Amino acid sequence: GLSIGMLRHFPNFTLALEDLSVVGRDDFKGDTLVNLKKFEVTVNIFALISSGRIEVNKIILDKPKLNVIVLPNGKANYDIYKAQPDTTKGVDTTKAEPVKFRLKELALKNADIIYSDQKSKMFASVKNLNITGSGDLAENVFDLSTKLTADKATVAMNGTEYLSNKSLDLNFVVNMDMN
Repeated sequence: GLSIGMLRHFPNFTLALEDLSVVGRDDFKGDTLVNLKKFEVTVNIFALISSGRIEVNKIILDKPKLNVIVLPNGKANYDIYKAQPDTTKGVDTTKAEPVKFRLKELALKNADIIYSDQKSKMFASVKNLNITGSGDLAENVFDLSTKLTADKATVAMNGTEYLSNKSLDLNFVVNMDMN
């Protein structure tokens, strides 16, 4: 489902995709790579009109389920992109202005993630992962304030569990120097 609106977060523009999933084929037939209850982006429409700057107030991923599988031969279920012919030959991109982009808040809510790498014998699982982050990504140097919680996290490699069904609760600030 797709919804577009300005009323809920007025005067901002909101785009939402609901019940999105990517299901595998061939070696991964029947395996779901991603299932997402809701993906929502809220954009400041006045900043776009007045200054040409893309100002994203929020990006929210609600109840995503991610299931990454790597087979013993190294083939991965996330390798789904079909190569396209290069159409940029002869195009001069040296005069293009950089896009002015600002992101205020990023949130991942109630995520379940499984990473099963049969080639390297690594397994990781996180249940009910919640991450919120905020910072001014338009700046060259900024602080990214982040909060992360999870109900259960497990990490194993070569049959040894290094983390077994542990809850996580982290608050941290990362100084980002994009120069």
